[in-house]
Amino acid sequence: MDGSRTVEDRKNFIRGALKQFVENNAFQAGIWHEGRSVGVVGHHGIDWENRSTSLGYWLGEGSQGQGLVTTACRARVDHAFGELGLNQVTIACATENNKSCATPERLDFRREGVHRQAEGSRTASQERQTFRQSGVPLLGPEHRGQGGGRIRVRHPFA
Repeated sequence: MDGSRTVEDRKNFIRGALKQFVENNAFQAGIWHEGRSVGVVGHHGIDWENRSTSLGYWLGEGSQGQGLVTTACRARVDHAFGELGLNQVTIACATENNKSCATPERLDFRREGVHRQAEGSRTASQERQTFRQSGVPLLGPEHRGQGGGRIRVRHPFA
């Protein structure tokens, strides 16, 4: 959703997410806070043979800094290792996006390196940091944001 600028961009994102879901290749979920949709978190595809996936997220500016993405990512990582039985989750972030790079660090992902001219970059010169975690669920019995407020992560098509 980061590159989503128009209504057509959003429609294309939803079409792609539905196609991936039907093909059992990904799962996108809305991030809801105080009754409003404020972002998205989901897999960029699932490699069933190697039991791995990459995770992406987007959050509206007005909802940043409240722990919502960290909590949503914890839920998705736990789902990947628990429900889906995957062994590895990767997160790639633009190196200059400090807020985005802080999320995998808070989740105890291991920083693996920087990739120049990375796939999915908006410009040919953009670098991406890659973080990885292997097979350890992150959630306790209750999912809470920094302020103690609950958030819901739910499938946007359910």
